[in-house]
Amino acid sequence: MQATSQDQISPRNSLRFWAVFALFMVVTSYAATIALGLACLSLLLFGTESLFLAIGGSVLGVTILWSLRPRREQFRSPGVLLDPARNPRLFAELDRIASLLEEQVPTDVYLIPVANAWVTEVRSKRILAIGLPLLGALTVAQFRAILAHEFAHYYGGDTRLGPWVYKARNTMVRTFQSLREPSPLLQVVARFALVALLYQLVVLILSGYWKLFLRCTQLVSRKQEFRADELASQVAGSKALIDGLRVVNKIDPTVQMYWNNEVVPVMNAGFHAPLAEGFALFVAAPGISAALDDLLEKNLREEKTHAYDSHPPLRERIARASEYSARVGESSQDSGDSALAFTLVEDLERAELELLYLLVPSQQSQKLHTASWESVKATVIADTWRKRVAQFATLLQPIQVSDLPNACQNPTWVASQIPDPPGMLLTRQQRNQRALDLFGVAVGQVLVENGWKLIAQPGVFSLERDGRIVQPVVMVHELAAGKITPEAWVQQMAELGVLNRSLAAGNLAAEKKQSPKTAS
Repeated sequence: MQATSQDQISPRNSLRFWAVFALFMVVTSYAATIALGLACLSLLLFGTESLFLAIGGSVLGVTILWSLRPRREQFRSPGVLLDPARNPRLFAELDRIASLLEEQVPTDVYLIPVANAWVTEVRSKRILAIGLPLLGALTVAQFRAILAHEFAHYYGGDTRLGPWVYKARNTMVRTFQSLREPSPLLQVVARFALVALLYQLVVLILSGYWKLFLRCTQLVSRKQEFRADELASQVAGSKALIDGLRVVNKIDPTVQMYWNNEVVPVMNAGFHAPLAEGFALFVAAPGISAALDDLLEKNLREEKTHAYDSHPPLRERIARASEYSARVGESSQDSGDSALAFTLVEDLERAELELLYLLVPSQQSQKLHTASWESVKATVIADTWRKRVAQFATLLQPIQVSDLPNACQNPTWVASQIPDPPGMLLTRQQRNQRALDLFGVAVGQVLVENGWKLIAQPGVFSLERDGRIVQPVVMVHELAAGKITPEAWVQQMAELGVLNRSLAAGNLAAEKKQSPKTAS
């Protein structure tokens, strides 16, 4: 672990002004809302020449003040609770970070399904949530830096201030919601010009203050993030923090893709493959990794600070974190620091299964069998290919492998006959991409029927025979993009022995074999 002693940690001081400022904005938000509600009620209490204006003002005042009534917030479990006794390595890391910052270890530590980590306090009970994707993408050293960042929010008192800001925001949201759905009485009196004018004025005032409140509190939040980065650099090293921040921002767009394309098909087949390990393989797949690197670099160049952002741009966080290394010496990593963070969680299989059942309650009635990605992924893909080609066998039957150079140049006639996913309206380009995927799957199925072996892991799959490896879906897309010429395609498919095969020949042959003969 980073060799950092307690005397290296800078004292808790720098954000006191901003904490007081945020608390002032919270108090002011309640005071301003109460004052506005009372001002509306005063139209009835102190009299007005317009009866409808008095009634409208009283209804508006009661609506605003009623929205301020205290609500008891119920904490809901965000994921799977991790047991310290079953995960000693993870909680040893938490103990080390807590001791360096002289803070208490969180009471409850949860495993959650998103690429994020956060902390909070609920009635003096400390909560830490750790995203499962982080365990699969971060090294131990990087993960330690992210945890130190979260502990720094305890250290700076952010988690004690946060609930007050959160409640104030919720109160203002409830007020807006109440005004957007006016009571029947208010709807009636609002037909009169003076009441309608009053209503618009109230909404305008609340809207203006809401924007001011958000700008101020989010400014404080960005200051807190910078401070947490500074402390994390002192605890775990600025390099580990910078690398960790880059990874977290890089993997965020892939989580839903991983879930839909990798986890769900395996789960529907009745299996659980290691989720964190699978995510590590998924984001490391060459095509996905390169795309994520490009997207990250683009965000670093183009991302800007917006007034309502809770976090500073990654570029600014990295620039500041790189300055901290001059004050805090970087030491060599422990031998295990380069391992992936999921190695810290000994009870990961049980936690992942619980998380799956939590996310998809319907799966609780079907016991999932744990299997490696190598053993289950290829089987699932092969089954998916067979079903996909069988679904569109009639459409694919007239197309031979040799016809694909022309078919890929104009896939619209096939794409138009593939239904859009339920609840979605795809663009022409998206439909064409799905047609190309179908062509690639069909070529892959033809190769499998010709003796090729399917090899797959998250994010990548290929076919292998006699030491040769091909990726049919990738090849079809390269053919459509002009990276493979029609002549080269014909030559390659001839070498593979499938040039004159129909894209659906195997499926139609199977159907014909199974169909009973009819008497003439």
